[in-house]
Amino acid sequence: MESKLYKSPVVFDKRSHKYTLGDKPLHGVTSTLLQRAFPDKYKGVPEFVMRKAAERGSMVHEDIEFHDKFHTEADSAVLSDYELLKAEYGLKTIANEYLVSDEERYASSVDIVLQDKDGNICLADVKTTYKFDKQSVALQLSIYKMWFEASNPDMKVNKLLGIWIREDNVEFIEVQPFGDDVISALIKADIEDIPFSFENVPNWYEHLGDRLEVLLKKKSEIEKELEEIKKNIFEGMQRDKIEHIKTDCITISYVKQSSCKRFDAKLLKEEDKTLYDKYCKSVEVKPTIKIITKNQKKDGVFN
Repeated sequence: MESKLYKSPVVFDKRSHKYTLGDKPLHGVTSTLLQRAFPDKYKGVPEFVMRKAAERGSMVHEDIEFHDKFHTEADSAVLSDYELLKAEYGLKTIANEYLVSDEERYASSVDIVLQDKDGNICLADVKTTYKFDKQSVALQLSIYKMWFEASNPDMKVNKLLGIWIREDNVEFIEVQPFGDDVISALIKADIEDIPFSFENVPNWYEHLGDRLEVLLKKKSEIEKELEEIKKNIFEGMQRDKIEHIKTDCITISYVKQSSCKRFDAKLLKEEDKTLYDKYCKSVEVKPTIKIITKNQKKDGVFN
């Protein structure tokens, strides 16, 4: 069910690209907060390249906005892919260039607000850059998410999407939100005009990280399917009283219920710590990494 969005009193002048609240000018997110977070992002890029990229980006934004608002035919490869991806994700557009603000100092516009069939909100930002900067997009959309949810308390943002358009190729890239503490620290740094820094992802990690995310997702899907298959095999062998299934590449054995004894080190430590310490020995543990996914489950420890 489509929900009614809060309408901010902030006014945006498209020609001057300025935001105002009454007579008070507000700062745009890209030119202030993102610039402070990533001061060297466009360092060394020639002005004419920046100008050309901005023109291209504006055209794409306008095409998508017009298409969404007036439900025109998807008469280009970009619009066709855009609609196909929305259908694949189960999303529909409910607003374009939706204004969000703290209504005190900053304001900006969310490129696209989308909603799924359960009413969950997805905020999307369209990028036409040569390279997709996942960290910058995540921070930008996280700021929008904080203000969006503050203005629309009954609506939950459960997905942040970068819509990356290069030539005629469209890709939906989900990014993970930064915490409100990071955003608050960034705003504080901007107000006080001091440098801001957070733990940046090193350049060498980007490709590895993207691939890792894909593999972890596949791993989770495979493990879920394996558990379902094992459950069905177990039930079938138990029902038909089959003890072994053997093929050219696999042997499955039905293991009957049994009992076994295990050493309770915790109980020994509680009852006789001296004896426990006597039989404990120190071992060297190799350095490792620990991976925690967004749902805070440990996905693996790797040597």
